[in-house]
Amino acid sequence: MASYLAKEVQLARRHEEILSQRLVLLQQMENHLGDKKTEKTWQTQAADAASKRNAALLNDIEVAEKQLRARVHLQPHPDIVKLETLYWASVEESIPKWEQFLLGRAETPVGFKKKKYTK
Repeated sequence: MASYLAKEVQLARRHEEILSQRLVLLQQMENHLGDKKTEKTWQTQAADAASKRNAALLNDIEVAEKQLRARVHLQPHPDIVKLETLYWASVEESIPKWEQFLLGRAETPVGFKKKKYTK
């Protein structure tokens, strides 16, 4: 009978250990669930803030696009037009010198020096 009593006491202690471990695990689970809820709330707030920020940026881009489109319709300054005309005339004048080189059929044109790269 003493052995049954000892066994009963041992089982009662083991039962208490299991219950205390269960309580600890339940508490950890509740903490983890609370952390998850907090994290989800934070992520939702961050996503909302990012959405608002993106909408504001998109609006700014649309405003800038409208302003740029309005500028396109304006005539450029006469000095800029003159410089562009001179530039394209210079390009057209030098095309025959560079054409064979650009097609890979000749060396660089006369008067053009290659840069030497040193390490």
